[in-house]
Amino acid sequence: MGALSFLQPAYLFALFAVAVPIIIHLIHRRRAVRWRFAAMEFLLRSQRRVERRLRLKQILLLLLRCLLLALLAFIFAKPFLKKARGTSPSTPRAIVLILDDSFSMQYTPKGKQSLFQQAKARATKLIKNLRGEDQIALLHGSKTNRTPKLEQNELTFDKQSTINKLDQWKVSYRETDLERALKRAEAILRKLKGFQPQIVLVSDFARHAFDAVKVNALKGLPPIELLPIRAPSPQNCAITQVKTAPASFASPDAYRFVVTVRNFSARRINNLPIQLFLNNRPRTRGTVKLAPFGTTEKTFVIQLPRTGQYVGYAQIGKDPLETDNKRYFTLYARQRPKVLVINGSPRTITYLDEVFYLERALRDPRSPFRVDVHLASSTLPPPSKYEAIFLANVERLPKTWIAQLHRFVRKGGGLFISMGDQTDAKTYNTLFHTLLPRPLRNAALAAQRPDGTGVAINRYFGEINGTHPVFRRLYRDGIVFQTARISKLMLVQTRKSKDTSNSLWRYSHGPPALLERKIGKGRVLLLTTTLDRDWTDLPIRPYFQPWLQEVTTYLAGGERFRQGKPLSIEQPTTLIIKGEKEPVKVKAPLGKSLWMRSSTNRYRFPGGDYPGVYRFSKGGKPLPNLPIAVNVSADESDIAPIPNDQLKNIGTLSLKASGYLNQESSRLWPTLLFFLCLIFFAEAAVLRFL
Repeated sequence: MGALSFLQPAYLFALFAVAVPIIIHLIHRRRAVRWRFAAMEFLLRSQRRVERRLRLKQILLLLLRCLLLALLAFIFAKPFLKKARGTSPSTPRAIVLILDDSFSMQYTPKGKQSLFQQAKARATKLIKNLRGEDQIALLHGSKTNRTPKLEQNELTFDKQSTINKLDQWKVSYRETDLERALKRAEAILRKLKGFQPQIVLVSDFARHAFDAVKVNALKGLPPIELLPIRAPSPQNCAITQVKTAPASFASPDAYRFVVTVRNFSARRINNLPIQLFLNNRPRTRGTVKLAPFGTTEKTFVIQLPRTGQYVGYAQIGKDPLETDNKRYFTLYARQRPKVLVINGSPRTITYLDEVFYLERALRDPRSPFRVDVHLASSTLPPPSKYEAIFLANVERLPKTWIAQLHRFVRKGGGLFISMGDQTDAKTYNTLFHTLLPRPLRNAALAAQRPDGTGVAINRYFGEINGTHPVFRRLYRDGIVFQTARISKLMLVQTRKSKDTSNSLWRYSHGPPALLERKIGKGRVLLLTTTLDRDWTDLPIRPYFQPWLQEVTTYLAGGERFRQGKPLSIEQPTTLIIKGEKEPVKVKAPLGKSLWMRSSTNRYRFPGGDYPGVYRFSKGGKPLPNLPIAVNVSADESDIAPIPNDQLKNIGTLSLKASGYLNQESSRLWPTLLFFLCLIFFAEAAVLRFL
């Protein structure tokens, strides 16, 4: 026998309307008239008979009209009898058991087992209570693109083998994905006949797990039974992010580590300890205060003078969910690049010196460069001691030193050449022909056209290549590079078909202002005007100093700092590893190893199963620039359960959304409409014949 339910239960309030005809009947009830005449005995007896018939008629009409109003209220409420398929006790069941093995199930209340261990015990008890004719399947409730080894993804009568698999399950570090698990369960039960289908979901039902599970995701699903495993008043703090950046305000070799800590509980936390580790050594520590459900940041400043790869993690004090108390990161830092500036036109007046503005830009307190300045006429140090070299209006250099300079560029060094009154086109084309992006023609006034004719009032710097590293960041920040004026420039020969140089900046009337040429592993930049104010007012523009720092960073081999992008658990990525096409060994945090093979230099890393730092080696030699930090999802740290009223609705959500009601229920309102018509006919008969 099914249970009575209503699709529109609010209309049941209309049952109060049944009282209306009763009240009207009591108010307008007709009373027999009493005659005070003697000798009217016959009339009195006749009156009593009429009164009895009239009272019967009124009572019948009252009952019919009350019943009429009650039926109307029931019809609008749309009653039906629930009769779910296979509800007979004799019908065997087919159950898909979904066990949430996500990272949040590692939560261990004080003095108790973890939520996952409690969930396994409850799932085992459920399987043992099944009848022999019932079937069971077992699915993971976490997010994974791999095929879990211990899943029972087909229905089976063998309960013991399913229990054996369940006993071997271990909680994972993955995210929750109950939506995908529910769809997989529906696919298993879809073609089943002769069994009562059911999904049993064992989970902590944290709020993040069902945010994405909407009604559409549950369409067509069989009934869902929920078995919540919860901790009373859960408390958890987690490190959700670690950011690193140079801290030039402290010192040139200082780095800033910003650790974000979040409180996922309603309890205020004071003096929570926090430590920072680098290369498995503790470097600094402190404490933080957290408001209920609050977030705070703790900043550490550490000196890193050594060039190399750093791996580390931030860690907070213990709580019932310990895994998210650590956050791993990788960092590549190198020493401040050494820059050699060769001054070809020194002046006794400081601000008129050729390299006055260049020195101010590179020796700014926030600048990460170590700068040496030498006169072109002095004995110059070997270029190999530096990462970047500036030739500022240099007339000539020894041929032996130029040969060293060429080797320096080919091995990866950066060279910047600027023009001036000391530079002669023929001399440069002879001495520096292997380094110049293009041969020089001659110096010309900017008022002239490239062919030396014509006069103009003003010439400016013009179009730039905004995607090039020397412009990209400033251009993205909205810097306008077209405001500087130019009075004189060095013209270069037009580009030939085999020319490998690129024009990065042009003047408003067309000639190149900044040219680049890549030689071997290095690069050469040619500025066709001066770095002082002799030919241009570019050095006094507000963007000159940050632009020259971007140029030096580019010439010195790029950023001296790089933080590795962390991955989440089982997040795959593609690595480009140059060299011989050999297998690459991956060493996991717990000592396990795996191999990556590829016929090209592109290797696919399948992702890590555990949080920590994964290291790579090739041919027995470590690849120092490729450690990858893998962390748990910060979303899983929010273990606050969904409200009880929402939890109660989830279990019947599939019925309301899927059409199970239409298929497996008996609608009563068509029958009630038939009885309503009968009442109308009965009322008409009473009025006509009584």
